[in-house]
Amino acid sequence: MTLLSGQVTNGLIAKYYFNDNTLNDEVGDIDGMSHNTLFTSDRFLNPGNALGFDAEMQSNVSFGDSFDEIFATPDSQFSFSIWIKRRDTSSTRTAIISKYGNSNCWEDQREFVFLLTENKELQFLYYSSFAWTEYRSILGSTIIEDTLWHHIVLNYDGSQDGNDGHDRVRIFIDNHEDVTVLAASGALGDMQDGS
Repeated sequence: MTLLSGQVTNGLIAKYYFNDNTLNDEVGDIDGMSHNTLFTSDRFLNPGNALGFDAEMQSNVSFGDSFDEIFATPDSQFSFSIWIKRRDTSSTRTAIISKYGNSNCWEDQREFVFLLTENKELQFLYYSSFAWTEYRSILGSTIIEDTLWHHIVLNYDGSQDGNDGHDRVRIFIDNHEDVTVLAASGALGDMQDGS
């Protein structure tokens, strides 16, 4: 395998640098709306170039329904490339990206959630219907229990039905593919668009 370094441009839908203390999309017009987030130093120690989240303040960034046509379509395909750093190691089940809702929402308010579990492993859950049991859970094996910066990439390909749907999701941590398991399964179908 050859690893290449560079900027992704082909097929890029949105990109956020945060280097201007805004949540402006660098390649399009899908700007984010901040709720109780703070700009903080990035992995290069540049002040104001990263977002800080606080669970007690219910910090989040909302993009509304701007990405519905990407996620809630038959055989959807998308990737997330994210740099994360935990403020401390005591936090439990932490959502990184979800569509839509928060950790207490009902299943018809979410299509997927990418999170760090209480065991500090990455997990991707997606819903194929508006029934609580109709979701898939792909669980990683790498434990992130430090407060260092990590580069996380999630690839989802809804056209892949192999291994009971397990082949749809690939997770990479710091340029290494995580070993994942299909932790829970319901009906294998497309992501739904919730309320």
